[in-house]
Amino acid sequence: MSYKNLVNVVFENLGLDSYDCWDGNGWNFNHDSLPVFIRPCGDNNDTITVNMGINKLPRQNLLPLYRKLLELNVLPIVAKIAIFENNIVVTSARPVEGMDAQELFHLIDTVCTVGRNLSIELENDFGAPSLRIQ
Repeated sequence: MSYKNLVNVVFENLGLDSYDCWDGNGWNFNHDSLPVFIRPCGDNNDTITVNMGINKLPRQNLLPLYRKLLELNVLPIVAKIAIFENNIVVTSARPVEGMDAQELFHLIDTVCTVGRNLSIELENDFGAPSLRIQ
């Protein structure tokens, strides 16, 4: 199944219209008021990535925050934490080959669950402003 068909099936099950979420490069939607981006990547769009922006970097206490994020990345979960354009992002990627809609849903769900929980923690513990849309 192509990555577009996988996304269409998953979005339909989530009650989203994949055509409304398409921006020409991938799909954007909000989950729990946080931005989620799904993008094909790789040489032949053979990998799909799911990213959720969760917090902006705080102005202070960066070293303890970086340490926390690195410690979280050692956990055996599919989602990892990254920094992109001064935002903290939860990210995961998977080759499309052999993937089914249930696996893509699990990938999205994992990124969103980790992102939602971590966003609150980082805001409370490090003063990292949330990217939640108010």
